[in-house]
Amino acid sequence: MKSASRIVICLAALLLLAGAAVAADTERLRPEPLVKGQPDPPGTPSHDGRAAGGPDAFGYTFIDSNEPGGPTPSFFDISGTGTPVALGDDAETGLLPLGFSFPFYGTDETSVNATSNGLITFATGVGGEFTNDCPFDPMTTPTRRIAAYWDDMDPGDDGALLYHQSFGACPVGSGACFIVQWEEFDYFPGDGAPGGTAGTFQFILYESGDMLLQTETLTDNNSATLGISNDAMGESLLVGCNTPLVGNNYAVEYGLGDVGDLSIDKSGDVGVGGPYSYDLVVENLGPFDQTNVSVEDILPGNVSYVSNTCGGSEVGGVFTWDIGNLANGASASCQLEVELNSGICEAVDNTATVQGDLADPPGNNSSTTTNGGGNLVADPGFETGTPNAAWTEASTNFGSPVCDVGSCGTGTGTGPRTGTFWTWFGGIAAFEEGSMSQTLTIPTGANTLSFWIEAIVCNSPVDFMEVLIDGNQVYLIDGSSPLCGSLGYTQQTVDISAYADGGNHTLEFHSITSSGGVTNFFVDDVEIDSAPTCIEVGIPILEIPTVGQWGLLAFALLLACGAVWRMRLS
Repeated sequence: MKSASRIVICLAALLLLAGAAVAADTERLRPEPLVKGQPDPPGTPSHDGRAAGGPDAFGYTFIDSNEPGGPTPSFFDISGTGTPVALGDDAETGLLPLGFSFPFYGTDETSVNATSNGLITFATGVGGEFTNDCPFDPMTTPTRRIAAYWDDMDPGDDGALLYHQSFGACPVGSGACFIVQWEEFDYFPGDGAPGGTAGTFQFILYESGDMLLQTETLTDNNSATLGISNDAMGESLLVGCNTPLVGNNYAVEYGLGDVGDLSIDKSGDVGVGGPYSYDLVVENLGPFDQTNVSVEDILPGNVSYVSNTCGGSEVGGVFTWDIGNLANGASASCQLEVELNSGICEAVDNTATVQGDLADPPGNNSSTTTNGGGNLVADPGFETGTPNAAWTEASTNFGSPVCDVGSCGTGTGTGPRTGTFWTWFGGIAAFEEGSMSQTLTIPTGANTLSFWIEAIVCNSPVDFMEVLIDGNQVYLIDGSSPLCGSLGYTQQTVDISAYADGGNHTLEFHSITSSGGVTNFFVDDVEIDSAPTCIEVGIPILEIPTVGQWGLLAFALLLACGAVWRMRLS
């Protein structure tokens, strides 16, 4: 009996272990929590500091005091005149008024928030960010920030203070400025002694938009990040991180180089029955003259080039227009004539881009025309990752349902159906609510929503994923679905004709898994197709030439003569 009971106990233990292993395999991965006081782990990437660099996508460059032509350190101590702020560990000042407008990545800011960890931001709620990004990560680094000297520092144990002061005439450089100074700060954990294990440094923001980091005394811990970043992809400038960067009496200057902000606008209706035209207008918004400006338009495969009015050329379906130099405030225009190959109305998406030699802030360097055909859903495959500009994301445990294999694993499923990213609803043996939503216009005739779904693991019928439009359920799958347990995606189609009225509607994928076990719903490649629109391009109507005043008089005389002749005959 004892042997039998032991066998039962062993089998039960094995089953529990097996269940735990299955749960571990099917759950979505989560990053290990960061622990204060631990050094950057082995293998943490580093980016060697450079003496000069840039421009980034917006046009910012930097140069340090080790580079010929770089700034000369001129530390101006404000500890005797500035406003002191006593900060604890992982704390922030709250918004401080600058006293002027400070342009940063094209947006004027009037206040800043400084943290005990060497960050300057334009919003609050970042004081707890004690670990520096290396390099800046557009997926995780919150929006716009200045990494003056971003590291885990602790000012509280020996009474170190942060100071700030606004100047109408800056004591360092020219014009108005705002100085933030970290005075005798310690690295975490502090040693309780005066002097600061990190040191004293300051960051200066100028009304012109230039920026300057200066150190008085600084012992580099080889684990800080220096640079600036915006919330748009490519708009960040990294001096270096997790590598020896700075020391005593050191400076880094940031600013915009020569920038010519080019914009392009493309307009026109797709026509059937003959050639139709696109109007292209390029403008230099300045502030500098642009050189070697050119426009490229890669024609879609269903149209053919006919002609242009600006001396451009077309080779292999690529139209190129070389504008040359374009002064600040100047513009140039062109009419591009093309024709549908099929002669029938179909979807045409066409994009023109402009570029020049000088740095050029992105955002208005391309212009796309579409005649309404194709997929109405923005980022239908979630390929911009997270945070996602097209979708509003929510998740109880993960922050977002958006996944890639490196961040989430696959939970024994396929992962993405196409591309790199997909959405994973559920994924944990705990309560999880997740959603992805976006607002879009659904025109008349766009009657079908389709998407691909995989439900490799289903724990209970109480776990579900639904699709909502304006809060109304149009699709539902739960843990009892026949799709459960099948590896591979299945396409689902939903009739949404009730919402195809030309108005704005909110599309939402929403899930709750609350059974206590793991249920996984994968969604990818969402689509709502619309019919294209075209205009008739017929044979032009010829104008009938007018006869003028003398012609009318001659016509009247002719009528009179005709009347007289008729009277004679009668």
